[in-house]
Amino acid sequence: MSAEVERAHGNGILHLDIKGENFLRNKETGEVKLIDFGVSEFMADNPEKEIKGSLPWIAPELIVRNITGKFSTEQDVYSLGRSYVLA
Repeated sequence: MSAEVERAHGNGILHLDIKGENFLRNKETGEVKLIDFGVSEFMADNPEKEIKGSLPWIAPELIVRNITGKFSTEQDVYSLGRSYVLA
């Protein structure tokens, strides 16, 4: 799962909605894929203000900061951690 998030970030994409149901796992090969890039943003676009994603998966301090700030990879990393804990 973390490799998929790292791959998205390496391609300049903030997913912004990381949660367990946005990962698919091939039962035969064990391969994991990150899906649902519907609210994602390109880092180069420097997305601002609008809170995106599923609120229960967003770190509270990032919600407060993003009211006036910008998105970063921090949101995806926090959400990934919640995905591991709740899996």
